[in-house]
Amino acid sequence: MSQRVVVVAAVITPAGLATDASMPIQADAPVLLSQRRQGKHLAGYWEFPGGQVDAGESEQAALSRELQEELGIRVHTSTPWCSLTHHYPEKTVMLKLYRVLSWSGVPIGVEGQAIEWVPWKDVPSRRMPPADVALLKLFGFSPYYYCAMVSPDLFEKKVVALAGKGSAHWPWLIQYPKIECSDDRMADRHRSHIREFQSMGHACLYEGLPQEASALGAQGVHLSAALLARLAERPTDFSLVAASCHDQTTLRSANRLGVDFVVIPSHLSAAKIQALINNAEMPVFVISNQTQDGLYWSRDLGGFGVAVGCVHDQGSH
Repeated sequence: MSQRVVVVAAVITPAGLATDASMPIQADAPVLLSQRRQGKHLAGYWEFPGGQVDAGESEQAALSRELQEELGIRVHTSTPWCSLTHHYPEKTVMLKLYRVLSWSGVPIGVEGQAIEWVPWKDVPSRRMPPADVALLKLFGFSPYYYCAMVSPDLFEKKVVALAGKGSAHWPWLIQYPKIECSDDRMADRHRSHIREFQSMGHACLYEGLPQEASALGAQGVHLSAALLARLAERPTDFSLVAASCHDQTTLRSANRLGVDFVVIPSHLSAAKIQALINNAEMPVFVISNQTQDGLYWSRDLGGFGVAVGCVHDQGSH
């Protein structure tokens, strides 16, 4: 059995730039990356600075210590942003990513490592550890996943109304609801709105069979727990694949397929939600009737965001 370690890492922007940790980072905002030195695991890879949590040490204490030792800076305020687990051949890493909101000092490579301020939009082009890569795919999106837990017609009206108010300051993740095969009128409306929203930079996923999602032109598909268990491999031709998980069995199926994110229900106990997040190999959204409070609760548990049951007007959110 491989060694299991907890690693904390930091997303650091220039002092004074970070204002609202619940929202995505601006595309042109500089983010500090550190290059792993020769002789270390994944030498030469760029990464978010940080390191291993020692026994008996809190995550935030470990983050402060690591950034002092590695960069020579002092962390004043940080907040959880996301977590996931990745299995390397030699060890299993539970990565806990934090957004550093306030810090002081002048960053240098204290241990002789190269460091660089990289525009956020260019971070995915760097050679980064697989655990980091799994996170980057979603980090440009709003942490609110707008799910269709109302009728398709009502959901569509709410999405269109929100867009009309000019509230789409960040790219959204939108799950379009499953429709009856015979409902050609709703299929045409879905197809039209999906095309429109995706042209605006949002990502639309369809809740249903992969072939149905393809027929509607959706760039992503959201798999039910039942469908997840039946699939032998990840659906192809989609930039995003999501899945609903309610227990460790369905989560193992999601991990096996390599989906991009999962949604778990909030009616589970906090301990069960925490256990699912701890074993997820991708970002997690927790279903919530609340938005801002629900987001902070989800992130305290290690989730990336919340799946809201209908579209709320979040203003700049």
